[in-house]
Amino acid sequence: MKSIVINHPKQQRSRQKFHAILDACPGILREFGFKKSTAAKIALEADVSIGTFYDYFSCKEAVFIAYLDRELDNALEQVAENAQQKDTDARSILRALVTAGVEFAHNHRDIIKLVFTHFPDELHQIDLRESKKKIGNIASDFSHNTKITFSGRDPRLITYTLTNIVLGFQFRIVVMPEEKFEKQAVIEELTNIISAYLLQ
Repeated sequence: MKSIVINHPKQQRSRQKFHAILDACPGILREFGFKKSTAAKIALEADVSIGTFYDYFSCKEAVFIAYLDRELDNALEQVAENAQQKDTDARSILRALVTAGVEFAHNHRDIIKLVFTHFPDELHQIDLRESKKKIGNIASDFSHNTKITFSGRDPRLITYTLTNIVLGFQFRIVVMPEEKFEKQAVIEELTNIISAYLLQ
């Protein structure tokens, strides 16, 4: 079992190299498949040295996980901004959160499926820290929304629930045959479920 280590850089130049490596992931995966994708090929595509690659990532698996974390974090950005508005309709925020999760899973199904199928033993190491932080912020911002009543629920439970809305159903989405995936129906059903749980 490999150790999944991702070192997020703080300096601007280092961040550019870090993101260049992430940007190289989808193309390398499409061209070579997972088994023939290597750290060296990813580094070459990103135009960085192999030493630079290992400054940030312990292995190629870590790169794919970091890529998913970045893409999900980007998808949640607008949802987080809307959640900060006190007059935003609560159901619309929840629907936007669900939509972000469903579309992320649908748009990145190949890489998500790769993570689940090619290194299942490493799944417990995965920490989508940026995405979880963003979801936690959304849950926190809900507490300032006067249209939502939580009936004394533990805020940590709310954060856990919202995190699982976005992350928990993705395995099911990526393994469903493409022709059976009805995105709008899934979004509406999940929004109804979580609305019934959270909204009074």
